[in-house]
Parts: sequence; C-alpha cells; structure tokens
Amino acid sequence: MDTCIDKGKDSALGTSQYRLVVVGSSTGGPTALQLMLSQLPADFPVPVVVVQHIALGFIDGMVAWLAKSCAVPISIAQLGERIHRGHVYVAPDSVHMGIDSHGRVIFNDEPPMHSVRPAASYLFSSAGVREGKGIIGILLTGMGCDGAQELFELHQRGAVTLLQDQSSCVVYGMPGVAAKLGAGDYHLPPDKIGQKLVDLVMNVDRSSGEAWR
Repeated sequence: MDTCIDKGKDSALGTSQYRLVVVGSSTGGPTALQLMLSQLPADFPVPVVVVQHIALGFIDGMVAWLAKSCAVPISIAQLGERIHRGHVYVAPDSVHMGIDSHGRVIFNDEPPMHSVRPAASYLFSSAGVREGKGIIGILLTGMGCDGAQELFELHQRGAVTLLQDQSSCVVYGMPGVAAKLGAGDYHLPPDKIGQKLVDLVMNVDRSSGEAWR
C-alpha cells in the first residue's frame, strides 16, 4: 500500500545555483500549468520537467495548447534526450519519466505509483533530481498524494519547494499532503509560482555552479 505521510525534519533552502525545475500536476493542472509557464521569459535559464496526470491520448493536445501562450519551448519528452535550459519537457502517456544523473530523459514501465503512470513520485526520486540541491520542486492542483512524500524528501535535501495554494486549487490533494508533511517554502497561486520561479532562478549568479546546457 502506498504511504503518503511520513513526517520528518525540515531543512533550510538550498543555496546552489538552480539547475532543474520539476513539476507534478493533476486535476485542474493544464490551466495551472498555463498560468505558471506563461510567466517564464524566453531566456529562462534552466530546464523544466513536468508530469501531468491526464486521460490517455490528450497529452499532445495539451502540449500544443500550452505552447501557444508560452515564450519557452514545450515538447513531449523523448527517451534518452538530454534536457536543455529554457525548455519545458512533459512526460508522455503511460510511462514513468525521470531524469538520470547526466541530465537525460529515462522511461520506466513499472506499475503505477499512487494509481498513476506517469507519476511525479518517480520523477522526483530519479537520479538527476533526488540530490535536492539546485532543484526547484513544484506540486500543483490534484487529488491524491502523488509526489508529496518525494517533494518533502527533496526539501530535506536542500531543494526549494513550491505548492499551489489551497484557494486556487481545483483539488487541494497533492499540494495539501505535501504541506502537511512540511514541504512548501512558498504557497502561491500558479501565476505567482511562475513569477517566483523567475525571481529565484534569474536573480542568481549564472556564472557559478553547473547547470545542464
């Protein structure tokens, strides 16, 4: 049985240069993603990797719709491709998606986690994400607890974590569970999350540290 709650000790925000943004989203997520991603400028300097729970066959249309209102390029992730700054990658249908330690997309057809595949939990715990430092993790609106425990663990390892606030969620499930665990350095509506991403990522010294290019 999946365990959604596992309390632990809080940690301070990470101080490394941000190299990756990871996002989990479910019910009400397409609109939340549009509001968030439309805030990012064309020169946003890190990759964004998204898991959205959506009915089979609808992911292509959602990505095309998002691309119309966003300055950053958005595409469905391809197995083995190296992620690049300033690009949004969305998990395809029916497989778990993660990022390996070299910044490449990996797929896994293991059983669903928290009754979903792709799962944010898998993305958040993949090798290229789980270190925490240099990572920004986000959970948007959605039922259930997918990604909540793993986001909290990222928070403990030094990631900055953002949650969609309750008043703007269609369903305050995933972010609500994460909030109860102690994740969530910021609780904001989706457009403000996008603005906070810009503030966090673009007001740092980009010449220091290492980011996937």
